[in-house]
Amino acid sequence: PHGQGIVIFSLINDNLYNARTDELANEVAASVSFSPSIATDSSVSINPDFNAWQVHQYLANKHLKYVENYNSDTPGGGGYSINKEINLCSNGTFTFYGSSYLNVSSPNHDPYLKAGQGHGTYEFIDDHGEVYLQLNYTDGHYENLQVTYKESRTFLNGDRYYVLDEVECY
Repeated sequence: PHGQGIVIFSLINDNLYNARTDELANEVAASVSFSPSIATDSSVSINPDFNAWQVHQYLANKHLKYVENYNSDTPGGGGYSINKEINLCSNGTFTFYGSSYLNVSSPNHDPYLKAGQGHGTYEFIDDHGEVYLQLNYTDGHYENLQVTYKESRTFLNGDRYYVLDEVECY
């Protein structure tokens, strides 16, 4: 009742894996609990007068882009990047492109790249004073992303997305 779920993962070299690794994973999993969200910063919450229709007017026919990068300059460092792009077409359809890259400076580690894409229909939903972008993928799964604004910036589930006019619709 308090969200769609959570994924927790860790990376470990094969030679360091042992039975304690599984025990620690189970301890972490057992420590997770779900509860209703509580807004701790009122400047992040959507104005109660702001509704799904207004968000639709602003974000329909837009390209939403999220970018996160980190590179370590320290010896033995590495880095990662995460990119997500959502094209919200004016006819109610969307396309999604995402990729992530992980690189750890180790002779026993190959860089990891994962990319994915999807498409389907979308809608904006009012739910108890909050607005969600619901992405309904053609494979049957869906994703609800809470839409918030702070200082004229757009956030989906707390992540800053750039709103661009160069939307790609098919």
